[in-house]
Amino acid sequence: LSSPLLRAIETAKIVRRSLLVRSAVQIVDELLPDASPDRLLSILHDLPPESCVVCVGHEPQLGIIASILLSGRATASFPMKKAGACLIELPIPVKPGRGVLRWWLTPSQLREMGRRRSSEF
Repeated sequence: LSSPLLRAIETAKIVRRSLLVRSAVQIVDELLPDASPDRLLSILHDLPPESCVVCVGHEPQLGIIASILLSGRATASFPMKKAGACLIELPIPVKPGRGVLRWWLTPSQLREMGRRRSSEF
C-alpha cells in the first residue's frame, strides 16, 4: 500500500521489486500524512489471513499507526525516520495494541544491508 504522493509511490515500487512481489502497488489516501489512522486500521482489519502488507507513507502518520498497533494508543512515541522501516506482526483480525514489533531499522542500517547484498552478487 502506498500514499498517493510521488516519493512514496517511487519507494513502494522499489520495495515491490526488491521483495519480488507480483501484485501491483495499491495507492490509498489512507496513507496520506493527514489521514485518520482509523481509516488505515480499517483497511488492515479487512485483510485476509496470512496477508503480508508493506505500508509506504509519511510521518507523523506512520509513527501514529505503529503506536496504535503496538501499544493501543496514538500517544506512544514511535517516530519513523525518512527511509526507515519496521516489521509489525499483527493478529487477524487486526486489533490495536496486539501488534508485535519484529524489527525496526534506521535508514543507515538499511543502506548497509543493501551494500552487503549487492556485493554478494
